[in-house]
Amino acid sequence: MPGTDGVTDFFTLEVLQGDKVVARAPTEGYLLSAYWSADGRRLAVNNRRGNSGDYLWVFSLPYGNCIKKADDELGQLWLATALKEIQGKFSNATAETVYKSWLSATGWTASNELHVNLRVRYSKTGTFDCDIPALFQNGKWMLHPGTVQPAR
Repeated sequence: MPGTDGVTDFFTLEVLQGDKVVARAPTEGYLLSAYWSADGRRLAVNNRRGNSGDYLWVFSLPYGNCIKKADDELGQLWLATALKEIQGKFSNATAETVYKSWLSATGWTASNELHVNLRVRYSKTGTFDCDIPALFQNGKWMLHPGTVQPAR
């Protein structure tokens, strides 16, 4: 976008359909990966913007509507859900001891459910992955119960 590209790490995240630009969003960092839903109507983009944080953007195609931005309220909801699930399994993994966290997509299922991974590193307990599936229907995200395991 004008005034955002340059040597200061501000770039434009651009989604194309053929030669047509369907979405543009100013961001910083760099592209890690992109995943298309099974029906081709949604695109999840992992855009790293630091050494921790919410890296996930999701666009609804073909019009390019952004239905999830990095560092938005939905990312905070996914993080809160993951912290609750992790603490339910590892009681000494508390919100107060979170050191870093990373939110990113890992892919879509055949039924167009997005799998989101929240990797959370605790200062004393270790690092855990929480996979939280989500479905976008009727203009809203519905989160499903996640699974937790120690990070590999």
